[in-house]
Amino acid sequence: AHELLGANYGRLVELAGIDGEEELARWLVRMLEGIMDSLEAHRDEPSAVLAAVLRLIEERHAEDLSRDEVARAVHLSPSHFSRFVKRRTGRSFTDLLNQARVDRACEILRRTDRGILQIALDVGFSDQSYFTKVFRRYLRQTPRQYRLARRVPAGGVGQG
Repeated sequence: AHELLGANYGRLVELAGIDGEEELARWLVRMLEGIMDSLEAHRDEPSAVLAAVLRLIEERHAEDLSRDEVARAVHLSPSHFSRFVKRRTGRSFTDLLNQARVDRACEILRRTDRGILQIALDVGFSDQSYFTKVFRRYLRQTPRQYRLARRVPAGGVGQG
C-alpha cells in the first residue's frame, strides 16, 4: 500500500488509529509543524512558482487572464497567490499584468501605425479608455504622445 499510495499512506494509517481528541490535537500539531518546516526550508530558494507566473503573464498577457486562473495554474489559492506575488515582487498580479501589456503596447506603438483602440485590444485591454488610463499611469503620457515622441522611422510610413 505504501508503494501505491506514497508517503501519505503512513500518515493516513496514523490518523485512522487516533482514539481521542488530545491524540488528534497532537497529531495535527505534528503535521502542521512539518508543513511549516517544509515551507521554511524552501523559502529562500529561487522560485519556480514565480518564474511560472511571470512566464504565464508574458505568454498570455493579451488574453483575459485572471488572478484566479494563474493561481490555479501554479497550484495556489487565489489569496495565497496574491500574497506570494506581492511578497516576491513588491507588486500586485494586476500591476505585473498591466506592465506586461503596456510594455507590449509601447513596442507596437513604436513600430506600427495600428490604431490605439486596436493596440489596446491586441495587448489585452477591453477598451481604449481604460488602456489610456493605465498607460498614462505607467508612463505619464498617453499612447499617442508616446508614439509621437518615440516613433521608429519606417521608410515613409505615416504616424497615424
